[in-house]
Amino acid sequence: MARSSLAGGVAALFAANLFSRILGFAYRAMAVRLIGAEGMGLYQMVFPVYGLVLVITTAGLPLALARVTAEARPRGDYGQIRRAFAVTAAVLTLAGVASVLAVGRLVPVLSQTVLPDPRTQVILSAAVPALMVVPVASAFRGLFQGLGRLDRPAQALMVEQVARVAVGLYLAARLLPRGLAVAAAGLATGMVVGEAAGLAYLLSAYAREKPWRNALPPRAGLSIAATWHRLWQLGWPITLGRVVASVTLALEAVLIPQRLQAGGYGLRQATELYGQFSGVAMALLTLPTVFTLSLAAAAVPGVAEAAAGARDRLARYRIRETLRLTLVGGLPFAVAYLLFPHHLAHFLFGEARAGDSLRLLALGAVFVYLQQSSTGILQGLGRPDLATRHSVLGAVVLLVGIYWLTVLPGWGIAGAAAAVVASALVGCALNLRSITRLSGSGLTPADWVAALAAASAMIAASAWAWRRLAPSLTAPAAVAAALLLGAAVYVLLALALGALSRQDLARLFGMLGRPIR
Repeated sequence: MARSSLAGGVAALFAANLFSRILGFAYRAMAVRLIGAEGMGLYQMVFPVYGLVLVITTAGLPLALARVTAEARPRGDYGQIRRAFAVTAAVLTLAGVASVLAVGRLVPVLSQTVLPDPRTQVILSAAVPALMVVPVASAFRGLFQGLGRLDRPAQALMVEQVARVAVGLYLAARLLPRGLAVAAAGLATGMVVGEAAGLAYLLSAYAREKPWRNALPPRAGLSIAATWHRLWQLGWPITLGRVVASVTLALEAVLIPQRLQAGGYGLRQATELYGQFSGVAMALLTLPTVFTLSLAAAAVPGVAEAAAGARDRLARYRIRETLRLTLVGGLPFAVAYLLFPHHLAHFLFGEARAGDSLRLLALGAVFVYLQQSSTGILQGLGRPDLATRHSVLGAVVLLVGIYWLTVLPGWGIAGAAAAVVASALVGCALNLRSITRLSGSGLTPADWVAALAAASAMIAASAWAWRRLAPSLTAPAAVAAALLLGAAVYVLLALALGALSRQDLARLFGMLGRPIR
Protein backbone atom coordinates (compact mmCIF):
# COMPACT_ATOMS: atom_id res chain seq x y z
CA MET A 1 0.00 0.00 0.00
CA ALA A 2 1.31 3.45 -0.88
CA ARG A 3 2.32 5.60 2.05
CA SER A 4 -0.14 8.34 1.06
CA SER A 5 -3.27 6.19 1.07
CA LEU A 6 -4.75 7.87 4.09
CA ALA A 7 -3.94 11.30 2.65
CA GLY A 8 -5.84 10.25 -0.46
CA GLY A 9 -8.76 9.07 1.61
CA VAL A 10 -8.94 12.39 3.43
CA ALA A 11 -8.39 14.60 0.38
CA ALA A 12 -12.03 15.09 -0.69
CA LEU A 13 -13.10 15.71 2.89
CA PHE A 14 -10.20 18.08 3.42
CA ALA A 15 -11.00 20.10 0.29
CA ALA A 16 -14.62 20.67 1.27
CA ASN A 17 -13.75 21.23 4.93
CA LEU A 18 -11.08 23.74 3.94
CA PHE A 19 -13.64 25.80 2.05
CA SER A 20 -16.06 25.59 4.95
CA ARG A 21 -13.44 26.43 7.55
CA ILE A 22 -12.13 29.43 5.60
CA LEU A 23 -15.65 30.70 5.12
CA GLY A 24 -16.48 30.05 8.76
CA PHE A 25 -13.28 31.76 9.87
CA ALA A 26 -14.07 34.82 7.76
CA TYR A 27 -17.58 34.75 9.22
CA ARG A 28 -16.20 34.72 12.77
CA ALA A 29 -13.86 37.60 11.96
CA MET A 30 -16.68 39.69 10.48
CA ALA A 31 -18.96 38.85 13.38
CA VAL A 32 -16.36 40.00 15.92
CA ARG A 33 -15.90 43.24 14.02
CA LEU A 34 -19.67 43.68 13.81
CA ILE A 35 -20.75 42.97 17.40
CA GLY A 36 -17.39 43.31 19.17
CA ALA A 37 -15.68 41.11 21.71
CA GLU A 38 -18.47 41.65 24.24
CA GLY A 39 -21.18 40.54 21.82
CA MET A 40 -19.09 37.54 20.79
CA GLY A 41 -18.61 36.73 24.45
CA LEU A 42 -22.39 36.58 24.91
CA TYR A 43 -22.71 34.39 21.82
CA GLN A 44 -19.98 32.03 22.99
CA MET A 45 -21.49 31.67 26.47
CA VAL A 46 -24.61 30.01 25.04
CA PHE A 47 -22.99 27.31 22.96
CA PRO A 48 -21.44 25.10 25.63
CA VAL A 49 -24.95 24.58 27.06
CA TYR A 50 -26.36 24.10 23.57
CA GLY A 51 -23.57 21.64 22.76
CA LEU A 52 -24.16 19.66 25.95
CA VAL A 53 -27.81 19.16 25.06
CA LEU A 54 -26.83 18.01 21.57
CA VAL A 55 -24.32 15.51 22.95
CA ILE A 56 -26.93 14.02 25.25
CA THR A 57 -29.46 13.98 22.42
CA THR A 58 -27.25 12.21 19.88
CA ALA A 59 -25.86 9.77 22.49
CA GLY A 60 -22.78 8.93 20.41
CA LEU A 61 -24.98 7.05 17.97
CA PRO A 62 -23.62 8.62 14.74
CA LEU A 63 -20.09 7.36 15.42
CA ALA A 64 -21.46 4.01 16.57
CA LEU A 65 -23.38 3.79 13.29
CA ALA A 66 -20.19 4.67 11.39
CA ARG A 67 -18.33 1.82 13.10
CA VAL A 68 -21.13 -0.73 12.55
CA THR A 69 -21.35 0.31 8.90
CA ALA A 70 -17.57 0.10 8.43
CA GLU A 71 -17.57 -3.41 9.90
CA ALA A 72 -20.50 -4.63 7.76
CA ARG A 73 -19.43 -3.04 4.46
CA PRO A 74 -16.50 -5.42 3.69
CA ARG A 75 -18.91 -8.36 4.17
CA GLY A 76 -21.44 -6.81 1.81
CA ASP A 77 -24.01 -6.97 4.62
CA TYR A 78 -26.10 -4.01 3.51
CA GLY A 79 -29.13 -5.42 5.31
CA GLN A 80 -27.35 -4.81 8.60
CA ILE A 81 -26.29 -1.34 7.49
CA ARG A 82 -29.86 -0.45 6.52
CA ARG A 83 -31.23 -1.77 9.81
CA ALA A 84 -28.62 0.09 11.88
CA PHE A 85 -29.31 3.32 10.02
CA ALA A 86 -33.07 3.01 10.47
CA VAL A 87 -32.72 2.44 14.22
CA THR A 88 -30.29 5.33 14.59
CA ALA A 89 -32.42 7.75 12.58
CA ALA A 90 -35.58 6.88 14.50
CA VAL A 91 -33.95 7.26 17.92
CA LEU A 92 -32.27 10.55 17.02
CA THR A 93 -35.46 12.03 15.58
CA LEU A 94 -37.38 11.29 18.76
CA ALA A 95 -34.54 12.61 20.89
CA GLY A 96 -34.45 15.83 18.87
CA VAL A 97 -38.16 16.46 19.38
CA ALA A 98 -37.82 15.83 23.11
CA SER A 99 -34.83 18.17 23.47
CA VAL A 100 -36.59 21.03 21.67
CA LEU A 101 -39.63 20.73 23.94
CA ALA A 102 -37.57 20.47 27.12
CA VAL A 103 -34.99 23.19 26.45
CA GLY A 104 -37.60 25.54 25.01
CA ARG A 105 -39.35 25.56 28.38
CA LEU A 106 -36.12 25.88 30.38
CA VAL A 107 -34.54 28.80 28.49
CA PRO A 108 -35.52 31.47 31.09
CA VAL A 109 -34.21 29.34 33.94
CA LEU A 110 -30.94 28.52 32.20
CA SER A 111 -30.20 32.12 31.25
CA GLN A 112 -30.94 33.40 34.75
CA THR A 113 -29.26 30.72 36.86
CA VAL A 114 -26.72 28.74 34.79
CA LEU A 115 -25.27 31.23 32.33
CA PRO A 116 -23.22 34.12 33.77
CA ASP A 117 -25.06 36.90 31.88
CA PRO A 118 -28.90 37.10 31.68
CA ARG A 119 -28.68 38.74 28.26
CA THR A 120 -28.04 35.27 26.83
CA GLN A 121 -31.75 34.35 27.03
CA VAL A 122 -32.65 35.70 23.60
CA ILE A 123 -29.62 33.98 22.03
CA LEU A 124 -30.40 30.59 23.53
CA SER A 125 -34.04 30.91 22.45
CA ALA A 126 -32.95 31.54 18.86
CA ALA A 127 -30.70 28.46 18.87
CA VAL A 128 -33.31 25.98 20.21
CA PRO A 129 -34.77 24.87 16.81
CA ALA A 130 -31.36 23.51 15.78
CA LEU A 131 -31.73 20.88 18.51
CA MET A 132 -34.24 19.15 16.23
CA VAL A 133 -32.24 19.48 13.02
CA VAL A 134 -28.74 18.48 14.13
CA PRO A 135 -29.55 15.00 15.53
CA VAL A 136 -31.33 13.96 12.34
CA ALA A 137 -28.48 15.26 10.17
CA SER A 138 -25.94 13.44 12.35
CA ALA A 139 -27.55 10.08 11.49
CA PHE A 140 -26.89 10.68 7.80
CA ARG A 141 -23.36 11.87 8.55
CA GLY A 142 -22.65 8.68 10.47
CA LEU A 143 -23.96 6.54 7.62
CA PHE A 144 -21.86 8.25 4.96
CA GLN A 145 -18.79 8.22 7.22
CA GLY A 146 -19.08 4.48 7.77
CA LEU A 147 -19.47 3.91 4.02
CA GLY A 148 -16.27 5.82 3.37
CA ARG A 149 -18.19 8.58 1.58
CA LEU A 150 -16.53 11.32 3.58
CA ASP A 151 -17.18 13.82 0.81
CA ARG A 152 -20.94 13.90 1.41
CA PRO A 153 -20.84 15.20 5.01
CA ALA A 154 -18.16 17.68 3.98
CA GLN A 155 -20.25 18.99 1.09
CA ALA A 156 -23.21 19.31 3.42
CA LEU A 157 -20.99 21.38 5.70
CA MET A 158 -20.20 23.68 2.77
CA VAL A 159 -23.90 24.23 2.13
CA GLU A 160 -24.47 24.78 5.84
CA GLN A 161 -21.71 27.36 6.12
CA VAL A 162 -22.85 29.38 3.13
CA ALA A 163 -26.37 29.61 4.53
CA ARG A 164 -25.10 30.33 8.05
CA VAL A 165 -22.84 33.16 6.92
CA ALA A 166 -25.35 34.82 4.62
CA VAL A 167 -28.31 34.69 7.01
CA GLY A 168 -26.36 35.18 10.25
CA LEU A 169 -24.45 38.29 9.21
CA TYR A 170 -27.49 39.81 7.53
CA LEU A 171 -29.64 39.38 10.63
CA ALA A 172 -26.89 40.51 13.01
CA ALA A 173 -26.38 43.72 11.04
CA ARG A 174 -30.12 44.41 10.85
CA LEU A 175 -30.67 43.70 14.54
CA LEU A 176 -27.61 45.47 15.95
CA PRO A 177 -29.50 48.71 16.71
CA ARG A 178 -31.63 46.66 19.14
CA GLY A 179 -28.60 45.66 21.22
CA LEU A 180 -25.67 43.25 21.25
CA ALA A 181 -27.70 40.34 22.61
CA VAL A 182 -30.35 40.64 19.89
CA ALA A 183 -27.65 40.93 17.21
CA ALA A 184 -25.98 37.79 18.59
CA ALA A 185 -29.39 36.09 18.42
CA GLY A 186 -29.33 36.91 14.70
CA LEU A 187 -26.10 34.91 14.41
CA ALA A 188 -27.79 32.03 16.24
CA THR A 189 -30.72 32.15 13.82
CA GLY A 190 -28.28 31.97 10.94
CA MET A 191 -26.82 28.84 12.53
CA VAL A 192 -30.29 27.23 12.61
CA VAL A 193 -30.88 28.05 8.94
CA GLY A 194 -27.46 26.68 8.05
CA GLU A 195 -28.08 23.39 9.86
CA ALA A 196 -31.40 23.02 8.06
CA ALA A 197 -29.73 23.63 4.69
CA GLY A 198 -27.07 21.01 5.47
CA LEU A 199 -29.74 18.49 6.40
CA ALA A 200 -31.59 19.18 3.16
CA TYR A 201 -28.41 18.41 1.20
CA LEU A 202 -27.83 15.15 3.09
CA LEU A 203 -31.41 14.08 2.44
CA SER A 204 -31.00 14.73 -1.29
CA ALA A 205 -27.67 12.84 -1.37
CA TYR A 206 -29.25 9.90 0.44
CA ALA A 207 -32.20 9.83 -1.96
CA ARG A 208 -29.84 9.80 -4.95
CA GLU A 209 -27.32 7.29 -3.63
CA LYS A 210 -29.02 4.76 -1.36
CA PRO A 211 -26.02 2.47 -0.86
CA TRP A 212 -28.13 -0.67 -0.90
CA ARG A 213 -30.14 0.19 -4.02
CA ASN A 214 -28.09 -2.06 -6.35
CA ALA A 215 -26.67 -4.37 -3.71
CA LEU A 216 -27.20 -8.10 -3.40
CA PRO A 217 -30.19 -9.24 -1.33
CA PRO A 218 -29.53 -8.41 2.33
CA ARG A 219 -28.46 -11.06 4.78
CA ALA A 220 -30.44 -11.83 7.90
CA GLY A 221 -28.14 -9.86 10.20
CA LEU A 222 -29.10 -8.79 13.71
CA SER A 223 -32.62 -8.14 14.91
CA ILE A 224 -33.75 -4.60 15.64
CA ALA A 225 -33.29 -5.14 19.37
CA ALA A 226 -29.84 -6.65 18.88
CA THR A 227 -28.89 -3.83 16.51
CA TRP A 228 -29.91 -1.24 19.10
CA HIS A 229 -27.92 -3.08 21.76
CA ARG A 230 -24.84 -3.05 19.52
CA LEU A 231 -25.23 0.64 18.72
CA TRP A 232 -25.71 1.55 22.36
CA GLN A 233 -22.78 -0.61 23.41
CA LEU A 234 -20.54 1.33 21.02
CA GLY A 235 -22.22 4.68 21.54
CA TRP A 236 -22.37 5.15 25.29
CA PRO A 237 -18.60 5.56 25.84
CA ILE A 238 -18.54 8.11 23.01
CA THR A 239 -21.51 9.86 24.60
CA LEU A 240 -19.79 9.96 27.95
CA GLY A 241 -16.66 11.39 26.38
CA ARG A 242 -18.59 14.09 24.58
CA VAL A 243 -20.64 14.87 27.66
CA VAL A 244 -17.37 15.40 29.51
CA ALA A 245 -16.16 17.73 26.75
CA SER A 246 -19.45 19.63 26.63
CA VAL A 247 -19.73 19.93 30.41
CA THR A 248 -16.15 21.16 30.46
CA LEU A 249 -16.93 23.83 27.85
CA ALA A 250 -20.06 24.86 29.76
CA LEU A 251 -18.13 25.13 33.02
CA GLU A 252 -15.38 26.99 31.22
CA ALA A 253 -17.88 29.51 29.83
CA VAL A 254 -19.19 30.11 33.35
CA LEU A 255 -15.95 29.78 35.29
CA ILE A 256 -13.69 32.07 33.25
CA PRO A 257 -15.87 35.22 33.56
CA GLN A 258 -16.53 34.46 37.23
CA ARG A 259 -12.87 33.95 38.10
CA LEU A 260 -11.92 37.06 36.14
CA GLN A 261 -14.40 39.00 38.24
CA ALA A 262 -12.90 37.44 41.36
CA GLY A 263 -9.56 38.72 40.12
CA GLY A 264 -10.84 42.29 39.98
CA TYR A 265 -12.49 42.69 36.55
CA GLY A 266 -16.05 44.00 36.08
CA LEU A 267 -18.81 41.96 34.43
CA ARG A 268 -18.58 43.65 31.03
CA GLN A 269 -14.78 43.57 31.03
CA ALA A 270 -14.78 39.89 31.98
CA THR A 271 -17.27 39.14 29.21
CA GLU A 272 -15.09 41.03 26.73
CA LEU A 273 -11.96 39.16 27.79
CA TYR A 274 -13.79 35.86 27.48
CA GLY A 275 -14.92 36.90 23.99
CA GLN A 276 -11.32 37.65 22.99
CA PHE A 277 -10.17 34.29 24.32
CA SER A 278 -12.96 32.05 23.01
CA GLY A 279 -13.98 34.01 19.92
CA VAL A 280 -10.52 35.03 18.66
CA ALA A 281 -7.62 33.10 20.21
CA MET A 282 -9.39 29.73 20.32
CA ALA A 283 -10.82 30.33 16.84
CA LEU A 284 -7.30 30.75 15.48
CA LEU A 285 -6.02 27.77 17.46
CA THR A 286 -8.70 25.49 16.05
CA LEU A 287 -8.27 26.65 12.44
CA PRO A 288 -6.08 23.62 11.55
CA THR A 289 -8.78 21.26 12.80
CA VAL A 290 -10.16 21.41 9.27
CA PHE A 291 -7.38 18.90 8.66
CA THR A 292 -7.09 17.07 11.98
CA LEU A 293 -10.82 16.46 12.25
CA SER A 294 -10.81 15.12 8.69
CA LEU A 295 -8.11 12.68 9.75
CA ALA A 296 -10.05 11.73 12.87
CA ALA A 297 -13.23 11.17 10.83
CA ALA A 298 -11.31 8.96 8.41
CA ALA A 299 -9.58 7.06 11.21
CA VAL A 300 -12.80 5.69 12.72
CA PRO A 301 -13.99 3.64 9.71
CA GLY A 302 -10.48 3.13 8.31
CA VAL A 303 -9.01 1.59 11.45
CA ALA A 304 -12.26 -0.20 12.33
CA GLU A 305 -12.48 -1.81 8.88
CA ALA A 306 -8.87 -3.00 9.05
CA ALA A 307 -9.27 -4.29 12.60
CA ALA A 308 -12.54 -6.07 11.78
CA GLY A 309 -10.81 -7.87 8.90
CA ALA A 310 -7.92 -8.92 11.14
CA ARG A 311 -5.54 -6.91 8.97
CA ASP A 312 -3.26 -5.81 11.79
CA ARG A 313 -0.51 -4.54 9.53
CA LEU A 314 -2.94 -2.29 7.66
CA ALA A 315 -4.44 -1.01 10.93
CA ARG A 316 -0.99 -0.18 12.30
CA TYR A 317 -0.08 1.59 9.08
CA ARG A 318 -3.22 3.72 9.09
CA ILE A 319 -2.70 4.63 12.73
CA ARG A 320 0.84 5.86 12.21
CA GLU A 321 -0.07 7.70 9.02
CA THR A 322 -2.93 9.51 10.76
CA LEU A 323 -0.68 10.66 13.60
CA ARG A 324 2.21 11.56 11.30
CA LEU A 325 0.07 13.74 9.05
CA THR A 326 -1.50 15.41 12.09
CA LEU A 327 1.90 16.27 13.52
CA VAL A 328 3.35 17.54 10.24
CA GLY A 329 0.19 19.42 9.31
CA GLY A 330 -0.29 21.11 12.69
CA LEU A 331 3.23 22.36 13.47
CA PRO A 332 3.32 25.23 10.90
CA PHE A 333 0.23 26.76 12.48
CA ALA A 334 1.79 26.51 15.93
CA VAL A 335 4.86 28.32 14.60
CA ALA A 336 2.75 31.09 13.05
CA TYR A 337 0.83 31.64 16.29
CA LEU A 338 4.04 31.64 18.31
CA LEU A 339 5.80 34.22 16.12
CA PHE A 340 2.97 36.59 15.14
CA PRO A 341 0.05 36.19 17.58
CA HIS A 342 -0.83 39.87 17.97
CA HIS A 343 -0.50 40.63 14.27
CA LEU A 344 -2.75 37.73 13.25
CA ALA A 345 -5.38 38.53 15.88
CA HIS A 346 -5.40 42.17 14.77
CA PHE A 347 -5.38 41.55 11.01
CA LEU A 348 -8.15 38.96 11.11
CA PHE A 349 -10.35 40.06 14.02
CA GLY A 350 -9.32 43.59 14.94
CA GLU A 351 -8.52 42.31 18.47
CA ALA A 352 -4.76 42.45 18.94
CA ARG A 353 -5.18 41.96 22.70
CA ALA A 354 -6.11 38.31 22.06
CA GLY A 355 -2.52 37.75 20.93
CA ASP A 356 -1.29 37.24 24.50
CA SER A 357 -3.56 34.21 24.91
CA LEU A 358 -2.80 32.96 21.40
CA ARG A 359 0.96 32.90 22.02
CA LEU A 360 0.48 30.73 25.09
CA LEU A 361 -1.97 28.47 23.23
CA ALA A 362 0.59 28.00 20.46
CA LEU A 363 2.81 26.11 22.90
CA GLY A 364 0.18 23.38 23.14
CA ALA A 365 -1.33 23.59 19.67
CA VAL A 366 0.18 20.36 18.34
CA PHE A 367 -1.10 18.47 21.40
CA VAL A 368 -4.62 19.75 20.74
CA TYR A 369 -4.46 18.47 17.16
CA LEU A 370 -2.93 15.12 18.08
CA GLN A 371 -5.53 14.60 20.78
CA GLN A 372 -8.30 14.94 18.18
CA SER A 373 -6.75 12.46 15.76
CA SER A 374 -5.80 9.99 18.48
CA THR A 375 -9.34 10.06 19.85
CA GLY A 376 -10.61 8.97 16.42
CA ILE A 377 -8.05 6.18 16.37
CA LEU A 378 -9.11 4.88 19.79
CA GLN A 379 -12.72 4.91 18.62
CA GLY A 380 -11.72 2.96 15.52
CA LEU A 381 -9.92 0.45 17.72
CA GLY A 382 -13.12 -0.05 19.67
CA ARG A 383 -11.80 1.65 22.82
CA PRO A 384 -13.69 4.96 23.09
CA ASP A 385 -13.80 4.31 26.85
CA LEU A 386 -10.08 5.07 27.02
CA ALA A 387 -10.52 8.33 25.12
CA THR A 388 -13.30 9.24 27.56
CA ARG A 389 -11.17 8.46 30.59
CA HIS A 390 -8.35 10.60 29.24
CA SER A 391 -10.78 13.42 28.44
CA VAL A 392 -11.99 13.38 32.04
CA LEU A 393 -8.43 13.71 33.36
CA GLY A 394 -7.72 16.50 30.88
CA ALA A 395 -10.92 18.28 31.89
CA VAL A 396 -9.92 18.15 35.55
CA VAL A 397 -6.56 19.71 34.68
CA LEU A 398 -8.29 22.39 32.59
CA LEU A 399 -10.88 23.42 35.17
CA VAL A 400 -8.47 23.38 38.11
CA GLY A 401 -6.03 25.43 36.06
CA ILE A 402 -8.69 27.98 35.13
CA TYR A 403 -9.88 28.23 38.73
CA TRP A 404 -6.43 28.94 40.17
CA LEU A 405 -4.51 30.68 37.40
CA THR A 406 -7.02 33.29 36.18
CA VAL A 407 -7.11 35.02 39.57
CA LEU A 408 -3.32 35.25 39.95
CA PRO A 409 -1.94 38.78 39.64
CA GLY A 410 -0.64 39.39 36.14
CA TRP A 411 -2.29 36.29 34.65
CA GLY A 412 -5.98 36.92 34.07
CA ILE A 413 -7.19 35.41 30.80
CA ALA A 414 -3.67 34.10 30.09
CA GLY A 415 -4.29 31.66 32.94
CA ALA A 416 -7.11 30.09 30.93
CA ALA A 417 -4.77 29.67 27.95
CA ALA A 418 -2.14 27.99 30.14
CA ALA A 419 -4.82 25.62 31.47
CA VAL A 420 -5.81 24.65 27.91
CA VAL A 421 -2.19 23.81 27.08
CA ALA A 422 -1.77 21.65 30.19
CA SER A 423 -5.06 19.85 29.52
CA ALA A 424 -4.18 19.09 25.89
CA LEU A 425 -0.75 17.79 26.89
CA VAL A 426 -2.25 15.37 29.41
CA GLY A 427 -5.00 14.11 27.07
CA CYS A 428 -2.64 13.71 24.10
CA ALA A 429 0.04 11.85 26.07
CA LEU A 430 -2.48 9.41 27.53
CA ASN A 431 -4.10 8.75 24.15
CA LEU A 432 -0.79 8.10 22.42
CA ARG A 433 0.35 5.76 25.18
CA SER A 434 -2.86 3.72 24.90
CA ILE A 435 -2.66 3.54 21.10
CA THR A 436 0.90 2.21 21.27
CA ARG A 437 -0.08 -0.38 23.88
CA LEU A 438 -3.16 -1.55 21.93
CA SER A 439 -1.79 -1.58 18.39
CA GLY A 440 1.98 -1.49 18.61
CA SER A 441 1.87 1.56 16.33
CA GLY A 442 2.31 5.27 16.82
CA LEU A 443 4.68 8.14 16.24
CA THR A 444 8.34 7.14 16.31
CA PRO A 445 11.18 9.26 17.73
CA ALA A 446 12.31 9.80 14.13
CA ASP A 447 8.88 11.25 13.27
CA TRP A 448 9.16 13.77 16.11
CA VAL A 449 12.77 14.71 15.36
CA ALA A 450 12.11 15.28 11.65
CA ALA A 451 8.95 17.34 12.23
CA LEU A 452 10.46 19.45 15.02
CA ALA A 453 13.62 20.08 12.99
CA ALA A 454 11.48 21.36 10.10
CA ALA A 455 9.49 23.55 12.50
CA SER A 456 12.71 24.99 13.99
CA ALA A 457 13.89 25.86 10.48
CA MET A 458 10.55 27.56 9.80
CA ILE A 459 10.94 29.66 12.96
CA ALA A 460 14.42 30.77 11.94
CA ALA A 461 13.45 31.55 8.33
CA SER A 462 10.26 33.43 9.27
CA ALA A 463 12.01 35.46 11.97
CA TRP A 464 14.83 36.37 9.58
CA ALA A 465 12.38 37.41 6.85
CA TRP A 466 10.37 39.52 9.31
CA ARG A 467 13.46 41.44 10.45
CA ARG A 468 14.44 42.12 6.85
CA LEU A 469 11.01 43.00 5.48
CA ALA A 470 9.25 44.80 8.35
CA PRO A 471 11.04 48.17 7.79
CA SER A 472 10.07 48.35 4.11
CA LEU A 473 6.63 46.65 3.91
CA THR A 474 3.32 47.09 5.64
CA ALA A 475 2.87 44.82 8.64
CA PRO A 476 0.35 42.47 6.94
CA ALA A 477 2.57 42.09 3.87
CA ALA A 478 5.67 41.48 5.98
CA VAL A 479 3.94 38.84 8.12
CA ALA A 480 2.49 37.10 5.07
CA ALA A 481 5.87 37.06 3.28
CA ALA A 482 7.68 35.84 6.38
CA LEU A 483 5.22 32.99 6.91
CA LEU A 484 5.26 32.00 3.24
CA LEU A 485 9.05 31.80 3.25
CA GLY A 486 8.99 29.88 6.52
CA ALA A 487 6.37 27.47 5.20
CA ALA A 488 8.42 26.81 2.06
CA VAL A 489 11.49 26.05 4.18
CA TYR A 490 9.36 23.81 6.41
CA VAL A 491 8.01 21.78 3.50
CA LEU A 492 11.40 21.39 1.84
CA LEU A 493 13.11 20.24 5.02
CA ALA A 494 10.20 17.95 5.94
CA LEU A 495 10.54 16.34 2.51
CA ALA A 496 14.29 15.99 2.90
CA LEU A 497 13.99 14.42 6.36
CA GLY A 498 11.13 12.08 5.40
CA ALA A 499 8.50 13.71 7.62
CA LEU A 500 6.51 14.44 4.47
CA SER A 501 6.39 12.70 1.09
CA ARG A 502 5.71 14.01 -2.38
CA GLN A 503 2.67 11.74 -2.51
CA ASP A 504 1.31 13.46 0.59
CA LEU A 505 1.57 16.84 -1.11
CA ALA A 506 0.01 15.56 -4.33
CA ARG A 507 -2.93 14.06 -2.46
CA LEU A 508 -3.54 16.80 0.07
CA PHE A 509 -2.93 19.86 -2.06
CA GLY A 510 -3.66 18.46 -5.50
CA MET A 511 -6.86 16.84 -4.19
CA LEU A 512 -6.30 13.73 -6.30
CA GLY A 513 -7.52 11.29 -3.70
CA ARG A 514 -10.64 9.27 -3.17
CA PRO A 515 -12.31 7.80 -0.07
CA ILE A 516 -10.42 5.21 1.95
CA ARG A 517 -10.63 1.70 0.58
